Amino acid sequence: MRSSTLSQFPDTLAPLAGVLLKRAPLSQAARADRLLDEARRRAQRLVRDAESEADACRAHAATAGYEAGFARAIAEVAACIERIDMQRATLLERVVDNVRCSLEHLLDDPDLLLRIVNALASRHACAADRPLRVSVPTHAKRIAPAIRERLNDAYPSAQVVVADTRTFVVESDEDILEFDPRVIAHALGDAALAACRAAARIADDDALERRATIDALDRLE
Repeated sequence: MRSSTLSQFPDTLAPLAGVLLKRAPLSQAARADRLLDEARRRAQRLVRDAESEADACRAHAATAGYEAGFARAIAEVAACIERIDMQRATLLERVVDNVRCSLEHLLDDPDLLLRIVNALASRHACAADRPLRVSVPTHAKRIAPAIRERLNDAYPSAQVVVADTRTFVVESDEDILEFDPRVIAHALGDAALAACRAAARIADDDALERRATIDALDRLE
């Protein structure tokens, strides 16, 4: 190296091109050169360290951004699932309400009352030796004669009257049979709604939420 070479030089050197060079200035130049080399090496290390730190920061920022974005996505999915559940419940109730109305109109059909009367007569559901009173709702008064005719054989003393009500009532002594289309339609609708909700709970059982959470944890790992 130049420093080791310069250390062997005498205090003065022979003139070169008329210029006399001394050892001290050359040693100072060598030290300055070494300092520059060391400064360059340190600068290079600093640059490498800075680049490594910058890469680490970028990687951390990317990871943090990914995690934050994924967390937001999971939150949005959960909110969407909740909205879907609410809409499904609302739609289910609307469907059941429509079914109730349809059932009510179906059960309110006067011809259905004739079927009930036929069952009473053929099965002798009421005691023949007891007074029988049948109240026919006003909307079915047109079939009152047919009801009276069909009850004559099984219950000759049956009394058939038209009442200002929507309920078909059969009274046999202390036994009373009431047929109200609205009550039956609501009972059937409530049973259908409960069955649908139970089936939905069994089908869902929070499976979608659990799958989303597990998938999120797997991705974050």
